[in-house]
Amino acid sequence: MHREIIHVGESLRRQSHVGLYLLTGAVGVLLCLDIWPAVAGWVQTTWGIPWPSGWGTGLTLFGTEYRYALLAALLGGARVLYGVFEGLLAGRVGADAALALAVVAAILIG
Repeated sequence: MHREIIHVGESLRRQSHVGLYLLTGAVGVLLCLDIWPAVAGWVQTTWGIPWPSGWGTGLTLFGTEYRYALLAALLGGARVLYGVFEGLLAGRVGADAALALAVVAAILIG
């Protein structure tokens, strides 16, 4: 009887982290957009170099303006909350639950 030896099972294969990298990049871009007007104003007052002040202070949705930092917190917090719910369904509770609670509290505080 012949049996094939498989050295790498499904659980040991390398996972692709492209989605995580893209999410991290999106959060970084949103944070840069949020602090850009302050940095441009500082450069202009300190060195007298006129920089464009950016794209406003946030994104307007349904008549309400939301800061880019809040959108970054929502994106990053959604990833953490997904991990917490996945862990809870598997019967695991870790430090990420405290982080998720802190993210939700920070978003509600504003």
